[in-house]
Amino acid sequence: MDKPKVELVEYSPKGVDEISKMNYILNDFPTVYIVFDKADQDKYFVYVGEANDVKRRTREHFNQDRDDWDKFKNSISSKMYVIGHEHFNKSMTLDIENKFMNMFMGVPSIKDNGGITNRRTNPQNKYYPKDEMNDIFDDIWKQLHKKNPDLFPETDIIRSSALFKSSPFHELNTQQLEAKNIIEMKIEEDLLKNNKSHLILVEGAAGTGKTVLLSSVFFGLINKYKNDFGESLSDDINVHLVVNHNEQKIVYENIANKLGIDNVTKIISKPNSFIKTHEYILEHPEKKVDVIIVDEGHLLATRNGQAFPKKIGKTHIDVLQKMAKVVLLVFDPKQILTAEQYVDSTFIDELITEAHDRNDLIRLDNQMRMDASETTVRWLKELTDNHIIGKFKQDGKYDLKILDTPDELYKEIKSKAKTNKEAGLSRMLATYDWEWKQDGDEHLVSIGDFSMPWNYYFDSTKKSSIPWAENEKSLEEIGSTFTIQGFDLNYAGVIIGPTFIYRDGKIQVDMTKSKSKKAVQRSNGESAVIQNLYNELNVLLTRGVHGLYIYAVDSELQNALKESINGNN
Repeated sequence: MDKPKVELVEYSPKGVDEISKMNYILNDFPTVYIVFDKADQDKYFVYVGEANDVKRRTREHFNQDRDDWDKFKNSISSKMYVIGHEHFNKSMTLDIENKFMNMFMGVPSIKDNGGITNRRTNPQNKYYPKDEMNDIFDDIWKQLHKKNPDLFPETDIIRSSALFKSSPFHELNTQQLEAKNIIEMKIEEDLLKNNKSHLILVEGAAGTGKTVLLSSVFFGLINKYKNDFGESLSDDINVHLVVNHNEQKIVYENIANKLGIDNVTKIISKPNSFIKTHEYILEHPEKKVDVIIVDEGHLLATRNGQAFPKKIGKTHIDVLQKMAKVVLLVFDPKQILTAEQYVDSTFIDELITEAHDRNDLIRLDNQMRMDASETTVRWLKELTDNHIIGKFKQDGKYDLKILDTPDELYKEIKSKAKTNKEAGLSRMLATYDWEWKQDGDEHLVSIGDFSMPWNYYFDSTKKSSIPWAENEKSLEEIGSTFTIQGFDLNYAGVIIGPTFIYRDGKIQVDMTKSKSKKAVQRSNGESAVIQNLYNELNVLLTRGVHGLYIYAVDSELQNALKESINGNN
């Protein structure tokens, strides 16, 4: 049987009656529709919907008293695409609608402030014919790209976007979906019962999909009690997102802004700012917020570096539990990088045990970031967790190389970033083994004749609304754990500095070589310093989705890696 042809029709919203002229696919099957118009600064407003009767649905929209639809119906330039297919059913149109929403998160030409006016998430689980959906969607997108490449750009451009990668519209895998359902059920039960503070833990290593799950839960809760016309079905819950990582905070804020969510700076904040703004709750516990979702929760489990009075709580986690009915804490102890973030393993074990005993511990262990075979994932895990370089079996999907010089490493990354569309976002990274300063040559990563500046050398403000990795200038810089933690790169070029050496068959740490002053503070003992540095290596080596390129300064480490990669294929 030939592949079903996608039927695509474009018409002006003012010409609703023209729908009657469409063929039976558009009249007798469910459809997906996209309404769009150019806003200020040549950016688009976009609405995506699906309907069993697109004619009736469009009239309903036009009769609404809603600002976004007023803009469409009062504009002479607004347009509408109606998409039909002979294999469309209700489940597939909801899935296609959700896929469009997901893709639009990463489209540069859509307005940042409320550019996507429908923020409903509708990813579908199993249905017939689910296995055809992605091919059908890809066919639709290609046709739309031909009609309007500005609004429907190449998909590789979109998939390189941090907003796309953290989008709440991603279809969750089985493990994530089960986790989301459990979390939402627990939150609803707690809010209905008005229980005292409830802590839910989500634990997962780098690349297991914690950010996407968190994003889906957070933005889902914001819209949970609204229907697709934006009308409240019941009282909205009071939900906040707290994140102590500047780059990731920018991403969440950009997603919220693009979806037109109000009071972004009030609902997404750093922990000290949230506590300062809501300190009144400590005196008036009846005014607790409903839900606080904490990203990178492992950074908030210590007293050090936390700017609030000791009398109100021992740690951020302690204080936040006093300020919310439910705290959802997402954490990974292997991403603790500095002495001030140090948490005694006993505390973590107790936290996990208590959550497990209450049935409030959710673990994510499916590696989602790396498009790699299980053997490659195991090889890398053995390296980062046990510091052993095992035998590597060549992976047909994942590109792992050891380059002979840092110049060759940069050449490879630059080539991927600039000449290969599929490579998309590719950047240089390094362990923190060179001084980082805002002026002078000490701001450089220098190895022999090779020299490149650290992150924020060309854009030193750090106040951009674009995450470091997506800034075009960052291709000429080297990122650290502090700019790349929590983010994906399609290809990562990692310089392993002199802190890491290979002796007696294992990767070891020379603490004297690290320039990360906060990591090597010995206030928590030498073992904590060593673990901080191993965690740094773990963060850097787990960024690449499609490939990882490495150069190691220590010759023995470089040779061991080369022998593993090149000598066992």
